[in-house]
Amino acid sequence: MNARAYPFETDSFGWRTRHAAALLGSCASRSMRVLAVALAVAFGALSALALATIDNGEWLSVTLFLSGLAVSALWGIWLARLVLLHTEARQSRTPGVEMAIGGTVSLAFLATVLLPSLLLAAGGIDFALSVCALALAAGAGVLVATLPRIFYLLLCLAPLLLGLLYSLAERLLPAGALELPPMRTEYITWAVLPVLALAGWRWFKVARQAPDDARSVWWQPAVTANPRTGGGFDWLSGDASSAQLPDWLWPAGQTFGAGPARPVRAMRALMGTPFAPLSGGQLVVQLGIGVVVIAYFLLQMDGDPHDASTLVGGAAGGAAVMVVMYAQRLEAIYRKPGTELDELALLPGLGDMPLRRTRLLSAVARAPAIAMAMVLVLLLGLGLAIGLEPRLLALVVMAGVGVVLTTALSCLRPLAGLPMNGWRMLLLAAPVLLLAMGTITYATAVKAPGPTTPLVLALTWLAAYALLGLAIAAAWRRLNNRPHPFLPY
Repeated sequence: MNARAYPFETDSFGWRTRHAAALLGSCASRSMRVLAVALAVAFGALSALALATIDNGEWLSVTLFLSGLAVSALWGIWLARLVLLHTEARQSRTPGVEMAIGGTVSLAFLATVLLPSLLLAAGGIDFALSVCALALAAGAGVLVATLPRIFYLLLCLAPLLLGLLYSLAERLLPAGALELPPMRTEYITWAVLPVLALAGWRWFKVARQAPDDARSVWWQPAVTANPRTGGGFDWLSGDASSAQLPDWLWPAGQTFGAGPARPVRAMRALMGTPFAPLSGGQLVVQLGIGVVVIAYFLLQMDGDPHDASTLVGGAAGGAAVMVVMYAQRLEAIYRKPGTELDELALLPGLGDMPLRRTRLLSAVARAPAIAMAMVLVLLLGLGLAIGLEPRLLALVVMAGVGVVLTTALSCLRPLAGLPMNGWRMLLLAAPVLLLAMGTITYATAVKAPGPTTPLVLALTWLAAYALLGLAIAAAWRRLNNRPHPFLPY
């Protein structure tokens, strides 16, 4: 066959660009590509805004940081997933595809590092410094995608542990003994080559991974442990991989005492973590972790009493745990095909349908109710500790109640056969959670509140309660109208 009869020039820049676009389009789903681009555009816009508005000495670090976040989002969520195609090409012995992936990575580096560096240079930032900062961000994005999935948990816990150690060191060591060196731009140039080398090593380590690797999903690279949704973001969803977590983080439920004589406990055992009963030792470990978190909050509050970070962080963490952990587990049981509900339906001693429904709600509500009560007590205690006046403390409690009602709705929807991961729930829950964060921020940051703003916030919360109440009532009616509390038929 005459090669000149091929209608495209395979060695031109245009053909290579189209080939790279095809590889980039096939390595990630459309939703992931949209998410990566949306985050990159958002952080890029914030970077441009910082470059145009900040006129003090912080403009350089803020602009480079936001620009780096934009590049990291592109590489960590989307571009690093080219390693999956690299793995398949290596296993299928197609070196041409491997070479094409190398060219695609080079073009992506040009588009995400060199071109934005030119724009930053036009804005007054040194070109070499911009290249180093964005290359460092690209390497960090690749590392986040290719490191073992357990590193996500370490990244989540690291700020808490480091903050706790730093707060203790400040109080135990003599004054001035703990002096952190000031951040300098030279550190970026020193770190870029080691980070890029480590990212390249992890890339080829993943590409050479054996297809029959039997390691735990938590010790596999993030992109291979969860190739469809992007590694590590559903670690509280109650799926099979959660059972492979350390017991102190995701404690295995106990089946002792579960049986026909105690049907509610049997339901909780079959539902698994986080609804399953725990042993005394497991409860002590979980309470110990809670004590560490509260100690961190108290140490952080020893400074400015109007610093909202403690309460906002506590409320955000509590809301995330309750909504994501409990509701996602019910979503996994009720909305995905499996046999867990069939096992629940076959349990003896459950009684008639109304009694089964009551016992199901008792089994589901026990663990979230305890968690919701602890979050409310934590918000109330921290508000009292920093000396909030009564009306501001009432706003904080109202925000906590809003989170509680959102959690109740997110748990009721799967039981009623309605999706929890849908746009309807997002349109209702997202504004409520944002309002909760804004309310707590206002209540803890304002020093002399006027009469109008607290009243407006309180009325807004009453309206939110009404909407949440209507949604909960609709889900409750649908649950009562189901022919069977466990089965849709």
